[in-house]
Amino acid sequence: MAALCLMLAALPAAAGAALDSESVCWDPVDCVPPPPPPPPPPPPPPPPPPEEGVGPDPAYYEGWVEEELGLGASFGPSIAFGREDCGSAGIAIVKRNAVSRIWSLMHRLKFCWDGYRVTAAWDRETLGSTLVPFPASLFYPWRWELGSETLPAAGHASTVSRINGHFGMCAVGIKVIDLCKDDYPWIRIEVDASGRATCTTSAGSSRGCRLS
Repeated sequence: MAALCLMLAALPAAAGAALDSESVCWDPVDCVPPPPPPPPPPPPPPPPPPEEGVGPDPAYYEGWVEEELGLGASFGPSIAFGREDCGSAGIAIVKRNAVSRIWSLMHRLKFCWDGYRVTAAWDRETLGSTLVPFPASLFYPWRWELGSETLPAAGHASTVSRINGHFGMCAVGIKVIDLCKDDYPWIRIEVDASGRATCTTSAGSSRGCRLS
């Protein structure tokens, strides 16, 4: 009996030591583990890709219509009808390498304005030309086709005429590699009610392009 009392008397001390040394909790509520740390924030989204067809192509350069394509000045009707005036706008893109010019793309149109709106837009012309000289053209047979278009609309303060071209080539007689190339140049002409014309192209620049 005395031994049993000694064991019971020793229990509080032993229990206290366990509580002090191991921080044992007797209340189940106090034994709930702490919540895990929040997850790290997600990484920022990647930047959006550049708008298709906007970036410059160092192989292209712009030239005046008459200089690059030998078309002569593109003069539209310049007479005035009351307060209305008319003119024309246009620009050309040319691609070349160290040897020769490869292709050219030209777009122009005529338009009228009255200070409040574009009253007419007509006589749109698009010309694509392959310029690789003979006999190199036999081995590099470039071809071209007109892609999608945005047509101008009269009656607005400004309007846009845009064309997208496609020039393609697969070399003939070169057995080592398959040499194919595709170019997708574009021209955008915006005209407004004041008679101003601004051309933006796949050559990467934007400038006034009134021809008359």
